[in-house]
Amino acid sequence: MSGYQHFPLPRENGKPAIRLLVLLNGAEDAPIRCRLVHDFLHNNSIFEALSYCWGDPTVKESIEVDDANVEVTENLHSALLHLRSEHRSRLLWVDAVCINQLDLDEKTEQVGMMREIYERAQTVNIWLGPAAQNSTAAMDLVHQLNIAESLDKLAGIESRNFWDLDQHHYGLPLTTARVWYDLFDVLRRPWFSRAWIIQEMAVSSNAIVVCGHELVRWTDLVRATNYMAVSGLTMTFGPEAFQRLSLMAYTQRRFVDSFNQLPMQVLMRHRRALASDPRDKLFAFCGLFHQPGLDETVFKPDYRIETTEVYKDFAMRLLSHDKNLDILSVPRVRFGTRSPNLPTWVPDWSTSDLCNCLLSHYDEPNGAITTSGNYAATGSSQYIPIFDNEHNSLRLEGAIMDRILLVSRVYEANADHVSLDLNESAPLIIEAQRILQDWENVSLCRLPWQAYPTGEKIRDVYRQTLLCGRTYGNAEAMRIMFDRWDYQLIKYRILQFLRLDKIWFFKLLQWLMTCVCVIAQYMNWPSIIKFVLFKPETAFISLAVAVQDRRMMRSEMGYIGVVQKGTRDGDYVALCKGGKVPLIVRKRDDGPEWELVGDAYIHGMMQGEEWVQEDCEGMWFV
Repeated sequence: MSGYQHFPLPRENGKPAIRLLVLLNGAEDAPIRCRLVHDFLHNNSIFEALSYCWGDPTVKESIEVDDANVEVTENLHSALLHLRSEHRSRLLWVDAVCINQLDLDEKTEQVGMMREIYERAQTVNIWLGPAAQNSTAAMDLVHQLNIAESLDKLAGIESRNFWDLDQHHYGLPLTTARVWYDLFDVLRRPWFSRAWIIQEMAVSSNAIVVCGHELVRWTDLVRATNYMAVSGLTMTFGPEAFQRLSLMAYTQRRFVDSFNQLPMQVLMRHRRALASDPRDKLFAFCGLFHQPGLDETVFKPDYRIETTEVYKDFAMRLLSHDKNLDILSVPRVRFGTRSPNLPTWVPDWSTSDLCNCLLSHYDEPNGAITTSGNYAATGSSQYIPIFDNEHNSLRLEGAIMDRILLVSRVYEANADHVSLDLNESAPLIIEAQRILQDWENVSLCRLPWQAYPTGEKIRDVYRQTLLCGRTYGNAEAMRIMFDRWDYQLIKYRILQFLRLDKIWFFKLLQWLMTCVCVIAQYMNWPSIIKFVLFKPETAFISLAVAVQDRRMMRSEMGYIGVVQKGTRDGDYVALCKGGKVPLIVRKRDDGPEWELVGDAYIHGMMQGEEWVQEDCEGMWFV
């Protein structure tokens, strides 16, 4: 918007107006011409809103606003071209143009109104980008899936196995067709990964997804992907993409149903959402927060405050209000990548990885996260924190319980990408199996005579630790599921023993599997395809979501557990008042203070078995 002078916004009853963009009609190849007008939200004027990604800020296109040339990002330019009508003007709210981005006072005030803007918009247009990679056929597949789902409901079919050829009755493509991958390529477009779009979508009463010239209702997209999830297709083609979409849909349902959405719940649900301004990792969700007893005005965006102070102030308010240490369980990043001015007890929201907070769990079929109440490492204790004068140090009351003897490698899994390229997928499979072998070595789970402090068998402890103590239905069923998964790992151990866990050998195996699938498709043998591609033995590890991006550890007292990836040999296990889970802490070399490394699941310490409040003493964290 350089060179364009925004007109001042009038106020009425202390509230400012908003600007609206009049997108003038024009032919497809004509330059984009617009006007800016102002209006008050209480007037209930009919307008649309645009939800999109800004895109590369260095690549600009020119549009005309009030007879002045204005530079906008290429993605916004493309969106306006596709939304423009040849015969009539459209009234839109577009943040990059309607807000004076150079005026921090105005930006702070207008951003604080965004929830209301998107609530009042007649339609929210979700712009995914121009047509590419067979996206037209992929969007058409959404419509086909919704028709198929409706027909199944009429027939009383609750779930369908898409590996069967019955799908031909609905005109759906074979599960081996490329269009399924194309659909998940659409779901991986940048819009789905951005922070601001979650609030924009959640508060909208009528959202339309636009990809090129194809349109589909947001509710229909969610419905189609849920239909695929029941069949198991999302686990094959893109579990991470589906999970991201389902979490967005869950947040929308919570908002529509007027449920309380605690800040920690919302932030941990969408921790991996991206934002160019690190403050937006908090500001983008403020409109969704509702914490009983806490003044919601404390969560208003303010771009006049530096990022470090925004993060620190947020942590202090939650610690003081909640009287628990839940926010200390937010996954930390490696120490070398944290902001140098940020205390270790303050989460660095600017970064995101695959590590899940232990105080979150997947309690719905679609993978929605809510705060867990299953852990009680310090019983029902509460604690009111104390801060130093500069608010850089936090005083807790806790006790050191154990010291870490050994940690494993980090368990990393690229769950969102099912590659068709053998050169890419084979090394990932090999590496994942080697990491699991390292986890077994650290935990000593293959030694049946190994004693565990709780008296349990080490193999049962290892199974429960992989799930971080969470239960998913019947305990015996979980044990059977674990045994099936563990049994299918035998072939990898044999390959490791024979030194055949090599890329060339896995390429050969995958090439043979591909040949079998092609022959099975040609010979009309869907059961063979299902046998080759769908492995029920993998169901157990798919439930072990909490171990992703973490390490296995063994302590000096013989405990095993799952810790955050910043943990190293020699760190300590602490229990602190108000904490639901143990904390991994590190003694500073240059003083008596402590550094917080992160939360941990330590089997045998999660229900207060080792908690003695009288053993606590003051610990200062910096």
